[in-house]
Amino acid sequence: MFCVALTAALACSPSDEEIDIRDMQRQAVQREYGISSSEMVEMRDGSRVLFFGDSITLGGVSDEGYVTLVARALRALYPDRDIEVMASGVEGDKVTDLLLRLQDDVLSRQPTHVVIYVGVNDVGSLGPGEAALARGERTYAAGLEDLVVRIKETGAWVMLCTPGVIDEDVAVQSRTNRALERYAEAARQVAAEQDTGLCDLRREFTEHLAIRNAGGERRGILTVDGLHLNSAGNRLVAGTMLRALVTMATPPPVPHSGSGPPPVSPSADDNS
Repeated sequence: MFCVALTAALACSPSDEEIDIRDMQRQAVQREYGISSSEMVEMRDGSRVLFFGDSITLGGVSDEGYVTLVARALRALYPDRDIEVMASGVEGDKVTDLLLRLQDDVLSRQPTHVVIYVGVNDVGSLGPGEAALARGERTYAAGLEDLVVRIKETGAWVMLCTPGVIDEDVAVQSRTNRALERYAEAARQVAAEQDTGLCDLRREFTEHLAIRNAGGERRGILTVDGLHLNSAGNRLVAGTMLRALVTMATPPPVPHSGSGPPPVSPSADDNS
């Protein structure tokens, strides 16, 4: 397992020049990702955002990985908030593996926001036949629901991500593409039933590739190997996740110690 913590730094009594620079950085990120101040939710001081998944999340902590890009963007969008960004990704993990390490790798770290991105290994490990697909789909949906319920019991906000691609030729009606669509729909249904956030990466990938992969390439547009993200794929995932996170998330109570009440932070509108 590999984990990373990226913490937004706070400046004490910033000068007018520093405030101007922060405003310009925030506006640049808003333009890049198509986010307006009016739709941004509150992110409180002490927020702890944790990305939980497989090797795609493991790769997301690289210098240009999607986790790192989201952390940088959050720092610019909420310059006066102390927001910690963490990631826990393990190669080959399926939803059942996430359940096994949920306590040690997620709950013990007291996140306030958890983003779950898993599914391609679940699809990739399917046996042949429709019965195997149906069983796998049920196991995947039940696993996501269990993860959501256990995380929400801590008071954290949860966002589910639909699985992306296994080979980039999404127009081909292969069994893998059909399975990915079914798993994506299962994630959408769990998100709706459990009232969680949803980041529909499967839809984002397919719409992007329908335009940019007319030649039916299996890799090289958003991935290096049909599965793991290249720089363009990391930017696409980061932008999709960031927009969902900062427009959907509710501000759960921030874990705190001591007998007094938790600190109260101003709303995101005060940043504008």
